Amino acid sequence: MIPSPSTSATIIQSDKDLRIRFLDQDRVLQIRNVGREDKGMFQCIVSNEFESVQASGELTMINDPPSFVSVFNIPEPLRPGKSLSMKCSAIGTPLPQIIWTLDGQTLVDYGRIRVGDYVSADNIVNSFVNITSLRTEDGGIYSCTASNDVHSISHSSRIDVYGPASIRPMKNFTVVAGHNLQIHCPAAGYPLESIEWYKKSSTINDINRLPQNHRQKTFPNGTLIIERIERGLDDGEYRCMVTSESNVASADTFIRVL
Repeated sequence: MIPSPSTSATIIQSDKDLRIRFLDQDRVLQIRNVGREDKGMFQCIVSNEFESVQASGELTMINDPPSFVSVFNIPEPLRPGKSLSMKCSAIGTPLPQIIWTLDGQTLVDYGRIRVGDYVSADNIVNSFVNITSLRTEDGGIYSCTASNDVHSISHSSRIDVYGPASIRPMKNFTVVAGHNLQIHCPAAGYPLESIEWYKKSSTINDINRLPQNHRQKTFPNGTLIIERIERGLDDGEYRCMVTSESNVASADTFIRVL
């Protein structure tokens, strides 16, 4: 009588959390809550005292776009000197990378600002920003963006810190004629009475409050949109002006149309 073959499996990945089980006398391999770390080659070896045969298969992962598990929300204005903690958590395959921006400028780990992340046991990417000794100029629109090879998603929320009006420096813009342009005025301070946009005249020492035509749109949050930009008409220097109870702040940017 030929002895019945025995079955065994060699698994490259470790099984620290007992997600991997063997069923039907080791003939079936079951993996629960499959994660990115499980991908790779799996090999099954069947043997008896006469011979040994084997078969292998590769476990690949279907890429999933990132999605947020939790996001930050700070609805109330904050006082200078306090601390601020924000967190965004996301999942996806491959694991997403999360970056933080303040009014479009990337936040880095420096001085009073701590930026970091970690991956929890259930493959959730947790990213955080901690700011100590808040200053008025720390106010603005904070965004966390989660990205992987499939897609990118963002969450944004404005953080207000009590104090006089100020504006962070703005970059200049180069735009192809016929395209739309959106500019956000990076204002800080609270409370703010108004955020207004102006365009400097190219012929006289004067500025004109926007909008001046139907292609220009301004919004109370400091956003300026210029639709179907025209060369020779929309080129020039623009000024954002922010007014609070105690002061007025302004900053300029230049638009070049190709």
